[in-house]
Amino acid sequence: MIIYTSKINRENHLIVSSFPISNINNPITLKTERILIDILCNHHQGGTLEFCKDGYLYISIGDGQDKDPENQAQNLKILNGKILRIDIKNEGSKGYTIPQDNPLFNNKLGYREEIFAYGFRNPFRFSIDSVSNSLLVGDVGQENFEEINIVNKGGNYGWPIMEGTAHFNKKHLPYNLQKPIFTYKHGIEGYSITGGQIYRGHKIDAIKGKYIYADYITGAIWALDISNPKSPKNQLIGQNLGNISSFNVDKANEIYFCDLTSGKIKKISGIKEKTK
Repeated sequence: MIIYTSKINRENHLIVSSFPISNINNPITLKTERILIDILCNHHQGGTLEFCKDGYLYISIGDGQDKDPENQAQNLKILNGKILRIDIKNEGSKGYTIPQDNPLFNNKLGYREEIFAYGFRNPFRFSIDSVSNSLLVGDVGQENFEEINIVNKGGNYGWPIMEGTAHFNKKHLPYNLQKPIFTYKHGIEGYSITGGQIYRGHKIDAIKGKYIYADYITGAIWALDISNPKSPKNQLIGQNLGNISSFNVDKANEIYFCDLTSGKIKKISGIKEKTK
């Protein structure tokens, strides 16, 4: 499974596609590509694919517009600004089917059944914790705030009604919105969150069980203690580490990150103690 953007008729489309593999040693070719999802998405494409223990594929999609003037992230008839959940083991006519416990399954209102949660601006990176099964999203903000959400099935995470915990578009009244567990204001800390992973490794005791995330602009990395989501504690563990675009883990659950400045994949091997 891959996710990428493609320019079609001078507009950006977000593509999710699959390639059959009969032998891992044989290269895949474009001739065997099967496009599962094709969404017009000129801004904030999103871009994470994750399988959960339930066997389903989760996909993050951005709102597709600058400031989302058409309220796409709140529109349940389109896929923009959503976390999707699909079953690719049972292909169906689309190359996937809809899990029957999806929140909008078999609705009569024309809502997209793929939707698992909605109200996101640019859920650029998310992860599903191997122990708690929590789905954590770093949602990139517009003007003032970056935010981290623990995502529940059917939840509305506010964009473009809210940015962080503040009102953004007052034309739309807030209703039953899920608040982020953590936000930071644009400034010294950064301007663009890169969502990460809960650390389940064994080499750095001080950050065990904490959510590791970064800011793409400043290159800072933090460890967020979410054991009490109502009062999380944030710990700076590294600074000026480049343009950090993604996190992932190895078989031992040690964390690595991609630095686009150097073009390298780097490993977190130590921390700087600083808590706030």
